[in-house]
Amino acid sequence: MSVRRIVALFAAALVVAAAGYGIYWFHVAGSLRKGLERWADQRRAEGWTVAWDVVETGGFPLHLRLDLAAPRVTHPTGASWRTDRLVAHAEPFDWTRLRLDAPGLHHLAWPGGEATVEAATAQAQVNTDRHGRLEDATLLLSTVTVTGATAEPLRADGVAVTWDPLVTVNATHTTPIARFSTTVHGVTLPALPGLPLDRAIGLVEVTGHVLGEVPAAPPIEALARWSADGGTVELDHVSLEWAPMALEAQGTLALDPAGQPLASLAAKVRGFGPLMDRLTEAGTVPADTANAAKMVLSLMARPDSKGRPAVPVPISVQDGALYLGPAQVARMPPVNWR
Repeated sequence: MSVRRIVALFAAALVVAAAGYGIYWFHVAGSLRKGLERWADQRRAEGWTVAWDVVETGGFPLHLRLDLAAPRVTHPTGASWRTDRLVAHAEPFDWTRLRLDAPGLHHLAWPGGEATVEAATAQAQVNTDRHGRLEDATLLLSTVTVTGATAEPLRADGVAVTWDPLVTVNATHTTPIARFSTTVHGVTLPALPGLPLDRAIGLVEVTGHVLGEVPAAPPIEALARWSADGGTVELDHVSLEWAPMALEAQGTLALDPAGQPLASLAAKVRGFGPLMDRLTEAGTVPADTANAAKMVLSLMARPDSKGRPAVPVPISVQDGALYLGPAQVARMPPVNWR
């Protein structure tokens, strides 16, 4: 066989392969778009409002991209979300791994309130199996500003949230059905008169499990039934850096029969001395009481996970109040789930 014939056959093979890949790419892109439309139709059948102005497909030949202009979603409860643009990315040979990008403004509303979230980057990684069942999801935000929810803006340098459903069979109220984690750093709070802590929160970390199967029902009904069946949230690790105080804790969250939060945490708290000084400066705690408290707490101190002196203190929430040990330190606003 001559060299010219070999080259011609090779070129023909490349043309056929390229044509075949092109057909495959457009098939997968069409499947991804149909999957979006099928999801939207399913939600609409459940009473949701799901809409967008324009959806475009792109990224050929190496990537898949769905570009939605002005997507908006409203839940039957009245809660809604909208943004200017959402872009979904996938790989042609692994379109079960979906990345969503939506930097900029996100408008949130719910019965009785609304807020706007602005983020320099807003990215979600959603992984599913071949049947479309969620395997895990991660949300990453940077340079976040929340306005409307409080009198002054609430800011954070970064937010990371993960959700990892677990495969369960015949789950009971003690069966873990999902793992989760939340990390928030560089928080700047609105001005809170009388607050004995800094307006800046350095770090919040929470990891845990959800126990008990969540029934297939509208969210409020599902939450109530899950709680009535003994569902709880186990907090494996809680870390808070909020000067002059810091703590590490673990414990359990639940709902009482009225749907109000219950919490029981075993915490190790650092920075009680400086906190007592601030309470004295604010006139909240007399100086002699603060000095006596510091002496007692120093005797109670034990090393935390990093060997730093910390005071073991039980923290609880019940009957609409927050307690440190037996002392009530704050009232908790009631949660109106509707």
